[in-house]
Amino acid sequence: MGERQMFLHADSRIEPGLLKELVTVVENGAAWGCATLEFDNQAIFYIILSWFSNLRSRIFNSCYGDQAVYCRRNFYYQIGGYPDWPFLEDVEFSRRARLRERGRIITAKVTSSARRFEKQGRGKTLLLMQWIKLLFALGLSPQKLIMLYR
Repeated sequence: MGERQMFLHADSRIEPGLLKELVTVVENGAAWGCATLEFDNQAIFYIILSWFSNLRSRIFNSCYGDQAVYCRRNFYYQIGGYPDWPFLEDVEFSRRARLRERGRIITAKVTSSARRFEKQGRGKTLLLMQWIKLLFALGLSPQKLIMLYR
């Protein structure tokens, strides 16, 4: 395992230059953070959704796997790494990380697939994701919430 880790959803792609920026910010002291999100569909819905996701990351320091979460290896172990969960492991990792240190959002972009939104409906998928995050914050387990997600 290298000195820097990056965690990325399988349906996301990083732009050229992202790894270089990631290395630079970590070498300059950042312990963790994520990239700037965009979607592979340029409909206004996705432009607005990515804008709010990026705003959430910057204000609340909350980074998810579709945003290419990165960290220093020692920081990963200090906060207990990613939990061995079937779902929401990135949300929990981000929660633990921001309790220790503010993350750094890099300007390089990661492009995430809009497939799930298109298949299941944009509004329905967005509301479901927010509902799941709320239930998780209230204490429901990822093992139960994954059934709702599927």
